[in-house]
Amino acid sequence: QQDIKAILGKEKLVVGTSADYPPYEFIQQVDGKQEFVGFDMDLARYIADSWGVDLEIQDVKFDALLTGLETGMYDLVIAGMTPDPNRKANFSHIYYKSNHGVVIKKTDAETITSLESLPGKKVGVQMGSIQEGIADGIEGINKTSLSNINNLILELKSGKVDALIMETPVAQSYVNANQDLMMVENLVIDDGQGGTAIAIKEGRDDLTNQVNLVLEQVEKDKLMEEWVVAANQLASGVQADNTSQTSPYNLLIKGLVNTLALSALSLIFGLALSLVLVFARRSKGIFSLPAKIYVELFRGTPLMLQILIVYFGLDVIGISLNAFTASLIAVALNSAAYVSEIVRSGIESIPKGQMEAGRSLGLSQKQTMKEIILPQAVRNILPALGNEFITLIKETSIASTIGVGELMYQTSKIQSLTYQALKPLLLVSLIYFVLTFGLSLVMKRIEKRMTYDN
Repeated sequence: QQDIKAILGKEKLVVGTSADYPPYEFIQQVDGKQEFVGFDMDLARYIADSWGVDLEIQDVKFDALLTGLETGMYDLVIAGMTPDPNRKANFSHIYYKSNHGVVIKKTDAETITSLESLPGKKVGVQMGSIQEGIADGIEGINKTSLSNINNLILELKSGKVDALIMETPVAQSYVNANQDLMMVENLVIDDGQGGTAIAIKEGRDDLTNQVNLVLEQVEKDKLMEEWVVAANQLASGVQADNTSQTSPYNLLIKGLVNTLALSALSLIFGLALSLVLVFARRSKGIFSLPAKIYVELFRGTPLMLQILIVYFGLDVIGISLNAFTASLIAVALNSAAYVSEIVRSGIESIPKGQMEAGRSLGLSQKQTMKEIILPQAVRNILPALGNEFITLIKETSIASTIGVGELMYQTSKIQSLTYQALKPLLLVSLIYFVLTFGLSLVMKRIEKRMTYDN
């Protein structure tokens, strides 16, 4: 029983979820604070209480949950997940059963009436979900897979997809919150998998058995029925409840702070590392080749991939980092590769005669570089460095994939709180524009001053 002992030893149960799936799991304001609610979250709290440990809920994109489970980031994944045998995980007993339906715009009520109406249509599903497999089994449709349910709703409302395949309780929650949407009447899709279960890391059979014991007690006490009713009531009343509490748009302030902190720190650390890379490459010694390989590696792979490798990969070797720190490391390493090329090109743009002139005045190579070459290079590379910082501000949005509370992550929270898809996106786009445009003006002013000083 080492698995359960490990949880009891750390006195904390870590549960991974994707909180955009009402009434299973979603976010609601309670006394001005954002809390994870839904019957999945009630179940998570019950399990933690049964074992006498604290509960930590980590909210990430649905398609990243099983990766985090496999690397040990979470003890359990409770996210309305179907026990698909193709998923690499242990699964508990089924704790909730439901079917699937098709959500459409009310204006399409006469044209989409059954599954036979879908061939030739664009159909949206959540990436990594059982609905994706259902869509694959329908011939003739054009499938669109996105990781965020709110984005799928926006795709439907804007006409980019014609229909969504969603689990019935979730579909009903979004239909209740959007008067222009409806579910296709009398259309029920059975996935053949039997319902929803808790995912546990493959091989942790003892933990799976302990979870099943708790689920048996839940079934005996008929707690799930109570939780489902309460979650449906919360999901249907979320908009009315939010109007009387602190505006969820205040989350954008927190997101802005995290975005600026992540961008600024990444640029600082990246700039420091870039100088090391530049001098390593210019040394023509044993460090030149490794520095070149580093630069090409980080410039040749996507930033999202690098963030996922740092976040999940380090945990595999026993180095556990929170989402912000992992993102900071990945973004800084990525930025260093690009900044090093900017700095190197700036140095090499200075005529070689400048170095020779400095040496002829009795300065050492180091002194010449510091006093003569670098000041001129900085003037040349300043515009490119400004562009790199602007790019960093925008690229930090990728960190939302692993749950960093930056602007895009908070936008997803607001979408879950308000059931509004477009308005939060418009607001956050305005914030990004103000940030980047304002920074551009500052950089231009600095450039002019340095040119004047020169």
